[in-house]
Amino acid sequence: MQRTDTPIQLTRRQEELWEHHFELCESPIERTFLGSYLCLLDRATRSDPDNAIEPVVSSTELGADMTVAGLFDLDPLLDRADVIVIQPEVGNFRPDFVLWRVYADPAGGDPMPSVKAIVECDGHDFHERTKEQAARDKSRDRQLQAQGYYVLRFTGSELWNNSNGCAREADEFLTESAYRAAAKRHKFPA
Repeated sequence: MQRTDTPIQLTRRQEELWEHHFELCESPIERTFLGSYLCLLDRATRSDPDNAIEPVVSSTELGADMTVAGLFDLDPLLDRADVIVIQPEVGNFRPDFVLWRVYADPAGGDPMPSVKAIVECDGHDFHERTKEQAARDKSRDRQLQAQGYYVLRFTGSELWNNSNGCAREADEFLTESAYRAAAKRHKFPA
């Protein structure tokens, strides 16, 4: 299958800044998704790839198995924070990523969060190769949804062929859910 996007090309500065986060990923397709998603969020890398600034990514250890990589978009027109949690424990599960976004309320109220989305990067060897694997993943998705999470699954083929598109899909999902939350709060039609 032919790639439909340009593979991510990280600058040396990005590699230095994000190296710790890539180490927390358990597979190459997870690193591919994370690199594409970080590049999408890092406005400096889109306009000037050699000018990535260190404060864009921060990391906080929350325990032996969880790290939050927070990206803060410094655009005052957006006034938002993006959160990426890598390999967290969520109940009995350990998803690849949990993503959410928080916007400032332009009316001055409490911040408006998006829903929390679990992103799973499914390699062929562990997902949907057998009926049992597919059934396990579907059951897991239902249990996570019952806990209030939305589950976005990307196959290894999708990630290898269009990692930027997968990152955009996750980004658009978070943006749309935050807009719906704002519309509900301010009683606008969604």
